[in-house]
Order: sequence, then C-alpha cells, then structure tokens
Amino acid sequence: MIDRGHNLPLGRQAALLGLSRSTLYYEPRPVPAAELAIMRRIDELHLDYPFAGSRMLRDLLRGEGVVIGRELVARRHAGLPDKVGEALANVLVQAAALERAKRWGGWCAHRGRV
Repeated sequence: MIDRGHNLPLGRQAALLGLSRSTLYYEPRPVPAAELAIMRRIDELHLDYPFAGSRMLRDLLRGEGVVIGRELVARRHAGLPDKVGEALANVLVQAAALERAKRWGGWCAHRGRV
C-alpha cells in the first residue's frame, strides 16, 4: 500500500488511503510469552466457566499460582469474548441453525431463517 520510494510524499499517500500519518511509523511491540500464556489460560478458564467474571477468574488463577490483579484479568478477558467467545458463539448458532434446517427438511433454509 505505502511505497516509501515513490515520489508522492508519505503524508499524501496516507491521506489518499484514509490513514493518519502516524500509522505509517507505528511498529507494534511483541507480546511477551508469559503474558500470552496467561491470556491463553484465561481463555481456557473462560471456556470451562463461561459464567465466571474477573474476580472468579482471578481467584482461579491465584489457585494455580499466578498472582494477578482483578483489573488485569478484566483487561485481558475483555478482548476474549469479542474474538474467541463471539466466534465460538457464532459457530454454535450456525450449527444449531443447520441442525434445525435438517430437522425441518430445508423449510427454514429457503425462507432465509437459518
């Protein structure tokens, strides 16, 4: 998208693409392996206990020897339902809809209600 060797200035290229100029220079920092492990464990616990909030997840993690605060658990947990939990819920809804369509012999499918 952005060609640093082009005659057109970077600011103009960014404007044409609808990007702010600062995004051209942003380099994301890699996430530490320890933090990824905690996020993975929070995800596993969330799948095992979907009703668990940040306090319960904190207590479960502390029981495993991970010392972490509730606010950090909430912050790490906040991204999970959007990505993992919502995707899983969508898959489950689609599977249920397909099962319903099979049961009703395709009646729902041709009416757009799958």
